[in-house]
Amino acid sequence: MNEPILVKNSGCQSTALEIKPGRLIKLGESLEFTATKSGKLRVCRGLAGNFAELTTVDLSSDEPWCFRPTEAGMYLVEMEIDGQWLRRPIAVVERGWSVCPITVGTFTSEDFAETIHKAGINADYSINPQDTNGSPEFTFSDPRWVRYEREFGDASIRSASGAPRRCSSKTHL
Repeated sequence: MNEPILVKNSGCQSTALEIKPGRLIKLGESLEFTATKSGKLRVCRGLAGNFAELTTVDLSSDEPWCFRPTEAGMYLVEMEIDGQWLRRPIAVVERGWSVCPITVGTFTSEDFAETIHKAGINADYSINPQDTNGSPEFTFSDPRWVRYEREFGDASIRSASGAPRRCSSKTHL
């Protein structure tokens, strides 16, 4: 599965950097980065609550560059394009590891960005497509969602009802 670093959600952003196979890989797999514009790409490793730079490369547009992590753990990819930094966390896991996504939105009305972004963690935000209660918070008109998506890798997910959808008890896998 190819996962663009910037996803096109309701016209908010366009793809600037593509990561293959995605932002969650097994130890031993390689990551391939391809950018639509040239820029500086930095790979950092999460260590003791901080990120240590592993490598920095000048990534040419449409020329793939590969990186193979040597240890399981948390990584942070940063790319500077036109003076603006894009940041995306990468999880490298091995057998027995669990990954827990953070989902925030209108159903909690809380924004944990200040806490999680400092730790290099991203979140999925369930957001109303338009203002339904007189407040621009948790709607696509709030400019923080575009910034969170660009700078930290957060995903802005359309929520028609303001609450996450639940699976029916009749659903079979």
